[in-house]
Amino acid sequence: MSPFLKNNIDSLIASVVGFLIIMLYTQYGGIGISPDSIAYTSVARSFVAGNGFFDYTGTPLVAFPLFYPFFLGLLMFVTQHDIVQIAPFLNGLLFATLIFLSGVMMDHFKYKTNLYKRILLIIITISPSLIEIYSMLWSETLFILLVVVFILYFHKYLLNHSILSLVIAGIIAAIAFDTRYAGITLTATGCLLIFFDRNLGWKKKSKHILLFGTTGISLAVINLIYNVIVSELATGMRQKGITPLTKNIEYSGIVLSDWFQLQIQQQLIFEVIAISIMLLFIVFFIKNINHWKSYYT
Repeated sequence: MSPFLKNNIDSLIASVVGFLIIMLYTQYGGIGISPDSIAYTSVARSFVAGNGFFDYTGTPLVAFPLFYPFFLGLLMFVTQHDIVQIAPFLNGLLFATLIFLSGVMMDHFKYKTNLYKRILLIIITISPSLIEIYSMLWSETLFILLVVVFILYFHKYLLNHSILSLVIAGIIAAIAFDTRYAGITLTATGCLLIFFDRNLGWKKKSKHILLFGTTGISLAVINLIYNVIVSELATGMRQKGITPLTKNIEYSGIVLSDWFQLQIQQQLIFEVIAISIMLLFIVFFIKNINHWKSYYT
């Protein structure tokens, strides 16, 4: 047995359990379908039929990025099965891969113990929020996995500063951005990490930021240009954003509280929870900037 597999046998076991959980969840009723899922499947079927990226209404898909339905269509073409039929197996594999790569990531922790790693693997494997997502035909199933892959590859770039690692990380960020628009945060994060990297001179930093940033937004920019050409709208008809910042912070606190099953009713507590977590990450980031030897962790 190779050292890599030997060090990650616990991750492999957890990933197999995760796969079986998704298969059991979807055994009776099949994969979960929502209005978004209907849009994705209809576009995937249209793409495989050679009719382009059109949804069930016969109009071009512009409300969502195109990579996820393209990904589904590609799988349909390769397997010659409808995506709704193979989705439970697909999501089981995506969830298993997510669990395994999370275990691989834990081996890069600055302070690691096997007990700590196994506790985290169990938490991820039986996470109600993740099981809910991976029992549905949603783009989040691919997006979450891409985030973890991006972190692993960007960590590799930070260690060797090679152009190849940077470009691969940029391509992963680009795919994530064109899977869900929230993926722009990966490109922004990468540019920020390069900017504060003390092992790079300013000339090299500028070149790396430009290369990574351009690569990271490339697919989404092409997608948006396509949307404008076919519908004259970059992202379709959308409601105006009128939710104030304080309310968005409160919503973040509500989500975090739901994940931990905290029975809280007061608005102020939700806001304090969300702000506290954001401040915690900022403190960790600033601390790592000041202690450059720990920066790459």
